[in-house]
Amino acid sequence: MATPEKLTDMLLSEPKILHISCHGITQGTVQGTHNNYLLFEDESGNGQLVSEDSLRKLILRYLPNIGVVVVAACHSEFVGKIFQRIGARHVVCINKDNQVMDLAVLVFTRRFYSELLANTPICKAFVDAKNELLANSDIPDSQAEIFKLLKEEDPELKSLNELNKVSNHVCYSLEIV
Repeated sequence: MATPEKLTDMLLSEPKILHISCHGITQGTVQGTHNNYLLFEDESGNGQLVSEDSLRKLILRYLPNIGVVVVAACHSEFVGKIFQRIGARHVVCINKDNQVMDLAVLVFTRRFYSELLANTPICKAFVDAKNELLANSDIPDSQAEIFKLLKEEDPELKSLNELNKVSNHVCYSLEIV
């Protein structure tokens, strides 16, 4: 279950890989303020909208050193950019203007993580996962184009083995279905 408290716990554990799976909502810009949200849950299982500003404050409070962040949610580019600004080396997210199909997320992440476990460089794993979407006849080709990889300014093609040298923590996942 994805809650702000669990996200805090995961950030404190300094994972190398953080996977967030939930719903993303955008309501445009009103008077210069972005209206972007992730839908988490509260302790009772009720929906809890967490604003872009609240997410930014939460993430900046802990300044995690994360190698890879995957935000599997519609319109999640805003969250991806927050993680990118605080130093995440690679962030996979969904274009800010797009919704993503559940099947597309499943197919993409299955291939992406399989490639990482095979020690494929992260950028190549991303391309291979997008190609997997293009090869799947049940998923429109347009879905492959909405996955984005945000990288460091001068990224090296790092593999999971290289990330393992940095930290003892491998992967944490927040999920809401």
